[in-house]
Amino acid sequence: MINPKIIINILFATILTILVGGCSPEIVQNNKKSYEGPLIDTHMHISMTDHININEQNHALFMKIMDKHQIKKILGFNLANKKSLDMASYLAQEYPNRFEMFLQMTSPEPSKKEMEMVLNQSLFRGIGELSFNRDASTQDIHPDNVEFLKLYDKLADSKKLIYIHPANTKRLQKALSHNKKLIFLMHGTETLNEFPKLADGNENVHYTIDTAYLIGHYTNGRFESLLNVTSGKQEFLSALNKNYAQFMEGAIATYKPLVEKYPDRFLWGTDLWLEWQFDEDVYDAIVGFSRDFLGNLSPETAEKVAYSNAEKILKKDS
Repeated sequence: MINPKIIINILFATILTILVGGCSPEIVQNNKKSYEGPLIDTHMHISMTDHININEQNHALFMKIMDKHQIKKILGFNLANKKSLDMASYLAQEYPNRFEMFLQMTSPEPSKKEMEMVLNQSLFRGIGELSFNRDASTQDIHPDNVEFLKLYDKLADSKKLIYIHPANTKRLQKALSHNKKLIFLMHGTETLNEFPKLADGNENVHYTIDTAYLIGHYTNGRFESLLNVTSGKQEFLSALNKNYAQFMEGAIATYKPLVEKYPDRFLWGTDLWLEWQFDEDVYDAIVGFSRDFLGNLSPETAEKVAYSNAEKILKKDS
């Protein structure tokens, strides 16, 4: 006869295993380990129209969060108003080598003042992001317009970078090939399927895999990011937990074949832009999902996407 204490212990261990396993959502990993190395976030909006996300009150805490997650550096987008510029300058001075600042245009076409700031100040590594994906057809604003071709030449001559969000590839080839000395960083699902055409003829183009575009779904042909359709921290975390496996499976199916074919051309980023997205619990979840996704790549490729590709670009262009 089996000792009742043994049965109780087995039941207790079984229940404990189930409970512990249920604390986090199931991850589609194919038995692969999450990536545990350093990261460089190549897409973060430090300031937006009505607020600054990394500011006087939370910058010290956010640096601790960065350290916790081994975030070596952030490519941060800043608006051209005085408050945003002052904070960008403070962060760059207070935390040297942790931020690469980009100037985000107040309109699709940079003003003379904005251009002077980018070209003549060491604070900025480039312009970004330039959004060609909003009403481009009606505004007649396209990446191969003459004024933008001139802009690319100025940026290349000054060894600056440019970050863009294109609407499509119809007017993009000429822009990318105009001045091969200029490195283009880009993101967005609109051009993802045609990235091979862009990459094969243009060694100067690189694509950021933003976590914002890993977690979400397509509606009427348009990707709806969970970071944009949820109203705040609790709704986001709940939806992410509920759909974790589904999001992971979709992310792997969408990006892994491209990354494996072009391992030197992809970068990692978050595309955070709303204030609540900089909460520690939210950031923990976003980085955690990112690491699980990267764990589905080979260790060498994961390292390239996570930070080393970005590191090479920044060193090359400095």
